[in-house]
Amino acid sequence: MNYYTVTDNKIVMNSSFKYDGYTHITQENIVRGGDGFFYLESDPNIPSQPPQPDNEVISPRQLRLYLFRVLGITGEQLSELVADNEAAKIELEYAGEIHKQNPLIVEFAQKLELDEEAVTTLFNHAKEL
Repeated sequence: MNYYTVTDNKIVMNSSFKYDGYTHITQENIVRGGDGFFYLESDPNIPSQPPQPDNEVISPRQLRLYLFRVLGITGEQLSELVADNEAAKIELEYAGEIHKQNPLIVEFAQKLELDEEAVTTLFNHAKEL
């Protein structure tokens, strides 16, 4: 029999034996939510539908391509824009996605003097790259 170790109402491990000090359940206690993830059947927050796609999300790659192709900002210039912001450097390098309301985008918009409409255009067009 497989046991599922539970921490903070999340299934964190699947094993053939129980770990001391943890809550354990069996497969009969697990249901798949509408979002495709698995939940404890007792969880009152199981989504019934998949989440709607976020139209205000792009990848760092899409951001970089748009900034280069449309605004002519090279990788070196982009590095200079974030030279004093270590968190921004990390996000550009490792983030899987960047939301329109991300402080990094707000900072770019200010430094590049982009208004809200220009940022919306950036996201709409960058999604196509």
